[in-house]
Amino acid sequence: MSDKDTRDVAHNVGGSAAQPADRKMSAEKGGGQPFVLFEDKIEIYYGQNIARLDVAENKAYRAIAVDKARTPLVAVICEPHLIPRISSISAYGSISNPFLLQLVRYGKIYWPPAKQERFVLFYFDNPGQAIFKEGERAALGWRQEEVVQAIVKPMLEVFMDFRDKDFVHGAIRPSNMFNMAPPDAPKKIMLGECLSAPSFYTQPPLYLSVERAHADPVARGRGTQADDLYAFGVSLAVILRQYDPLFEMKSAEVIRNKISAGSYITVTGKERFKGETLELLRGLLHDDPVQRWKIDEIQAWLDGRRLTPKQSIVVKKARRAISFANDKILLTPLLAMELGRNLSETRTIVEDDSLFQWLDRAIGEEELSLRFDKALMSAKLPGVGPGYEERLAANLSIALDPNAPIRYKNIHTTGDGIGTALAKNVVLKQPLAPFAEMIGSGIATNWLAMQDNPSVDTVGLHSRFEACRRFLRSNKIGEGLERVLYVLCPDSYCLSDIVKDYYVMRTGDLLLAFEDLCRKNKVPSMFLDRHSVGFLMQRDSKVIEPYVFDLNTKDRRKAILVNLKCLAAIQKRHDTGGVPFVTKALFSMISSVFERYHDRTLREKLKKSAAEYAEKGDLQKMSALLENPETISRDFTDFRRAMLEFAVIEKERYALEAGLAGKDKFGLESGREWSAIVSCAIAAIAIMVIATMFLSDKPLF
Repeated sequence: MSDKDTRDVAHNVGGSAAQPADRKMSAEKGGGQPFVLFEDKIEIYYGQNIARLDVAENKAYRAIAVDKARTPLVAVICEPHLIPRISSISAYGSISNPFLLQLVRYGKIYWPPAKQERFVLFYFDNPGQAIFKEGERAALGWRQEEVVQAIVKPMLEVFMDFRDKDFVHGAIRPSNMFNMAPPDAPKKIMLGECLSAPSFYTQPPLYLSVERAHADPVARGRGTQADDLYAFGVSLAVILRQYDPLFEMKSAEVIRNKISAGSYITVTGKERFKGETLELLRGLLHDDPVQRWKIDEIQAWLDGRRLTPKQSIVVKKARRAISFANDKILLTPLLAMELGRNLSETRTIVEDDSLFQWLDRAIGEEELSLRFDKALMSAKLPGVGPGYEERLAANLSIALDPNAPIRYKNIHTTGDGIGTALAKNVVLKQPLAPFAEMIGSGIATNWLAMQDNPSVDTVGLHSRFEACRRFLRSNKIGEGLERVLYVLCPDSYCLSDIVKDYYVMRTGDLLLAFEDLCRKNKVPSMFLDRHSVGFLMQRDSKVIEPYVFDLNTKDRRKAILVNLKCLAAIQKRHDTGGVPFVTKALFSMISSVFERYHDRTLREKLKKSAAEYAEKGDLQKMSALLENPETISRDFTDFRRAMLEFAVIEKERYALEAGLAGKDKFGLESGREWSAIVSCAIAAIAIMVIATMFLSDKPLF
């Protein structure tokens, strides 16, 4: 592939427009292998998996750019329950570094094996073979000079680019480092993929700092460059060391060893390194992220400046052990790990004061005692009924080890990892209540309040957690746990079951997904549900906020009108073009809406106009037609005038009916009255005539 072809393909880095995913498939090329076409630019051969480039559950497939050079690419297809790092794609794509896997394009595509849309990322297919395979003994035994030339120097350039773009890789390990050089040439290392899954999802606990290793893989949060440098330090130790002291050791045991002995001793074991190598590894594997070596210190080390090795953190041990779950524990972080696994014993050591006495007498830290008191108070605040033991274990765990993740029931998550964990449970139909309880009961905010890790965005997370607690107090559409999901996971696509076969990332995508559903005669009973409203409230509140109140009505007519108005607002704001199948579906729903108009002629006229707009797919005109305030006011005024006229006529009718009730006497009284009136009139006329003749002195006869 020429340099020009490389530039031409790389120049097109970007996502797909808000259009339905391409469903074009063919088997004419690639030796008869079926492929799906992405934006008429890239062929993905979904029968040709590239296993060496798989990213956990996300599979990699052979792809070819539709250009003169037929550039070979790799397509990484993202599984629905793993939210890709969409907000980080722009920063990654702007980095041009030969030691970093280069992103070509990204977007959504219809994926034939799943019969659903998927998010896909395209990279150049040039990383070579991984230098290490997971499951093997993690000890490569490379020479220091080789490691410096092939890994330390190029990776330092990559880290500098990451720093400039405020980017965290989150997947630095030997199994994600690829040798691009021919077999007999000096090694040339490229760092592999990191965007298709949440940060650190693919990292074994060995490559994670102690505080992040506790968390569930999907809930480890964005992380910082200090986490990347820690993973880099572990990777260097694995590549340099001659034997693996942790082979076949379980993840929990690796974490315990890091807590008890420190990361450096745990990772290196009995390995003896030279002075300069020892200095580098000690700096990168420091358990305090503040004291951990940064890029400038690595550069100084490469330049030959000898730096004073930093001493590892000494974890304070208790003067005597506390007995818990048939174990003797001397360290508070180790006790924090165990509290949630035996709730009844946790409650016992709290209520019999044995835990308080151990903290007070065996450890004697005032700050720890204060955290313990706050945790106990917070756990008891909602009461000591159902759920108390879980809250107690979670809050005490935070107090004993503030830098560890939140541990509540079966969820272990960092503060900024809650969103991706919640999204995974929504997609996989797993329990959601623990997330609502963790946020609603204040456990998440308690974790923030006790943080002393400067890399945690306590201010930003606190405002989001407080907003989420407000949303959880309401069950209205537009709030609740659905809204919380999109607040805490801004990279999530719309997880509404109505559009589950579509990858809706933008507001306009939602309307186009509805259009495709209606085209397939899969019209929902109502377009907007709790998830889609929560999604819109966070992504594009202007198109939904004016109508949220009416969405909570039980009046189907109002609900239909609100759906129409909201979809019309999306069509206007995002210029999606005509959506005739959606408008026809809505037209079939709004028969009850026409009934609110009293004038039959007007009603028929409106129906005819609405039908015309439906044929054209114009939601805006249809909405304006049915929500015209002048038309509604005039119809109501005419109807009120007609009602008054009707009331007068009805009064006369009742009077006539009352008179007809007695047929024998009907009309007699009124006849007498008229007879009297006529008689009086005749008499008056006669008197006037006589008086006139009398006054004129003429004889009367």
